[in-house]
Amino acid sequence: MIRNRAKKRAAIEALLTGDTLGRAAEKAGVHRNTITDWLREPDFMAELQAAEGEALGVLSRSLVSLAEKATKTLEEVLDGGETDGARLRAADIVLGRLLQVRELVDLEKRIEELERTINP
Repeated sequence: MIRNRAKKRAAIEALLTGDTLGRAAEKAGVHRNTITDWLREPDFMAELQAAEGEALGVLSRSLVSLAEKATKTLEEVLDGGETDGARLRAADIVLGRLLQVRELVDLEKRIEELERTINP
């Protein structure tokens, strides 16, 4: 069972990085159909969703740390300072993605709350 657990963890890590089912199966050392079967298991899906939530949290924290630089860049531009277009675009992207991630996190929390209300 421990060996199977390690394979499931490897599959989850592969899926989190955007690998296809086939590639995730290779990395986990199982057949592609095994991954498909695992995706039907509530425990596996719960672990995958928890790992996705953790990854989203890491991404959010990274974007928050970049937001200070992005805000400073925008401030420099607004104050009439010299800046190149690439820096300005990067700042815009960072702040835009940060807002999107925050919206996703908030939406996920609301959905979980609704699910708990519906399925106590």
